[in-house]
Amino acid sequence: MKTPLEKALVAAAVLLASPCARPAVPVFAKGADLSWTTELEARGYVWRNKAGKTTECFALMKSLGFNAVRLRVWVDPKDGWNAGRDLEAKAHRAAKSRMPVMLDFHYSDSWADPGKQFKPARWSGLDRPGLVAAIGEHTASVVKAVRATGAEVAWVQIGNEVRPGLLWDKDASKSGALRDVMVDRRLVAAKNHDNFAAFLNAAAAAVRKTCPRAKIVVHCDHGDRWDDLKGVLEAAKNVDYDIFGVSLYPPADWGPSIAACAANLARVASEYRKPTLVCEFGMPTHPFDSARDAVAELLKAARKVKSCRGVFYWEPESFPEDRGYKMGASTAEGRFVTPTPALAPFSR
Repeated sequence: MKTPLEKALVAAAVLLASPCARPAVPVFAKGADLSWTTELEARGYVWRNKAGKTTECFALMKSLGFNAVRLRVWVDPKDGWNAGRDLEAKAHRAAKSRMPVMLDFHYSDSWADPGKQFKPARWSGLDRPGLVAAIGEHTASVVKAVRATGAEVAWVQIGNEVRPGLLWDKDASKSGALRDVMVDRRLVAAKNHDNFAAFLNAAAAAVRKTCPRAKIVVHCDHGDRWDDLKGVLEAAKNVDYDIFGVSLYPPADWGPSIAACAANLARVASEYRKPTLVCEFGMPTHPFDSARDAVAELLKAARKVKSCRGVFYWEPESFPEDRGYKMGASTAEGRFVTPTPALAPFSR
């Protein structure tokens, strides 16, 4: 019996049948993180356009105005999603849909974010030189594999929401944390700013070698909080990167948060001479009218910041009926999924 991942790969095989020219990189990206797509398909979901016609998810998102795709990358995920053949199948879908790709390296076997930046299990015993080598080898291997699918790797995000650092370890000599991390008064990760920069530079060097035209992104959460962004900007001063990326998940009263984020993007360019990206955006989309207005305002504000290179919506193909995540921008009836009008501003 085939596993869900194997079934998803079989369903995607037809998309891998022919090569395609690499798509152009947009001046302003209107992107979508579509990393859940194959996992949802393996559970039987299919997408429909507003006319009720069944449409492949990536092609559907392009028809709604998206022009770029973001895909997360895990090292050794338990169920196989977001790595290896699954990642390559999604990258080829992006190529077939003529959308360039942002690779979002988590450097973990599962989710890495401000609450958890745990090492992949097979890297747990490595010392600093070993970790530097492993990061470089993993980054290069994935970039090469994704490019081999025909995808245009336009951006490579080296770490995901790295405000507390990455590759945590209790031993400071092997940790890339930016602060001591305590849980229940116990040390989970020891700070080491030098390792933080060394780990990111190992990833950056691999990108420069394997895909020189790709832009390297350092990514922080809380795009509306300057002090949080500044901590990462300062820690990354000696890191070789091109673009500073942020996440933004505003509250229901989204206006002040979007205004603050736009001001921070301009400040990054002014004070740190770095272009910017909104790598993740999301908010509750049911009902959709508030989210639609917030998306429109964010796109408008981001375009006014001349140094901003685009906005990516996080998992617009997802829906609360599946797993309770309320910030996707689709809705489901049975196994049929339809995007909501919250995404309408991307078509403008």
